[in-house]
Amino acid sequence: MEANGGTMDRSLSRVATLVVGAAAACALLAGCSSTGPGAQVIGTPAQATPVGAAPSGNFLAGLQATISDELNLASSNQSDSESPVILLELEALQSVPDLIRAEQFTSLQTVGTNQTAKREKVVYALIADVQNNRYLAGVDVNGSSLSSSLVSMLNGVNAELAADGNQIAAAQMPDELRAAVLGMGNSTRVYGLVEPMVHLSIAGGDVIAEVNDLAATEQQLATRVAAGSTTDPNYGQESARLRDLSVQISIARVQANAAVSAVLGLTPAGFPGNKATIQSSRAALTALRTPFGTLSDAIGDVDSINSLLGSGA
Repeated sequence: MEANGGTMDRSLSRVATLVVGAAAACALLAGCSSTGPGAQVIGTPAQATPVGAAPSGNFLAGLQATISDELNLASSNQSDSESPVILLELEALQSVPDLIRAEQFTSLQTVGTNQTAKREKVVYALIADVQNNRYLAGVDVNGSSLSSSLVSMLNGVNAELAADGNQIAAAQMPDELRAAVLGMGNSTRVYGLVEPMVHLSIAGGDVIAEVNDLAATEQQLATRVAAGSTTDPNYGQESARLRDLSVQISIARVQANAAVSAVLGLTPAGFPGNKATIQSSRAALTALRTPFGTLSDAIGDVDSINSLLGSGA
């Protein structure tokens, strides 16, 4: 290899061409690789979704709107879209014969630092999403606060990102640095796993909050029905509806808890196979809220009991 001019100049010219080519390929990936609805532009952290705002001032309406939003976000963030970007950038840089040169090594470190920072922003946005959701207050899964469990998990992801960042900064050789940058994505899976996990867990927690609200309503209705046991001509129908309401609430609680528990147990090591768990849990939570789902049946029971109590007064 010539030390001055010749091959060296051609190498530097080639890396400029490769980096530009990598950027163009990344743009193509952004437009073509995603199959989910509403895919984000590669490298752009998801924006935290405002939560807790009831459109009609009704608690249940606001809760159901929040659940729908989180389920949609869980569905749209199921691809680890940053990996192709990193790989293209690294290949462009690595193709330069004298990668050991200081400016190329620094460029590679910059790639790793930027990718770590992007993921940290996403994680902080997810923490805010959890903490700002007013419906998760008092929601427990497996005996622990769901909100606390999610924040603890996300803090763990940030700790892993910090460790990866330190490893990238401390790397001395190109191969060592390249392994550290690629390992950062694999060790956290922020885009392909953590994002849908959190949004799905929030949606499941909101479903549990909805179930808790229905359970409280059931107790109130049971008291009213019992008060008219000897005088209300609709007592038999009201009692039957109450029994069905109790069954629907129990089913919904079990299914929502199971869906959230399943996704909380996922780890980056199981990616991409564990995406099937995300998809099945989302389907289970969505089914609960369909027109003929368990929660819809429970709400129908509540409306019927209220109507019977009103007509029997």
